[in-house]
Amino acid sequence: MTAPAWCDRCGESLAGGDHVACTAARQLEPPRYCPHCRRRMKVQVLYRIRFWLGVEVAGLVLAGVTAFPLVHESHLLVQHVHIAFLDRVAHGLDETSRSYPFLAYGTDWLAFAHLTIAVAFWGPMREPVRNIWVVVRHDRLRRHHSAGPDRWSDPAHPVLVDLH
Repeated sequence: MTAPAWCDRCGESLAGGDHVACTAARQLEPPRYCPHCRRRMKVQVLYRIRFWLGVEVAGLVLAGVTAFPLVHESHLLVQHVHIAFLDRVAHGLDETSRSYPFLAYGTDWLAFAHLTIAVAFWGPMREPVRNIWVVVRHDRLRRHHSAGPDRWSDPAHPVLVDLH
């Protein structure tokens, strides 16, 4: 195969300019252009990241929204699913809300926390490359404890490169 003629980040000719900024940006970003034919590439990994972050956000929203009406939901569940344990849970929630109504603040704060965390994931879901710290596995962010150069500061050993 021939040597690359095009920059894989900006798509311009490698012979026609300085690509220091492109090289620095490529440490955190996947390639945008084919270096041989200059065709725009679609990065499939970003779609997967967005999909799984969307699943996480949907789960957090669902968990948060269903924590608010806990007593009402338990009675609705008992009406449709006849299991003795669920009846006991609904009765326990009734007794607790009647005797200790201030405990409902705990479930309200739990629901609010779930919704707040879901909102915090919205930015990484929209721009996963910009919020790479959310997406990259923890072991890639951890400092390597091996003999050799410091992996955080040595440009020859970038930590946050591989998105695949």
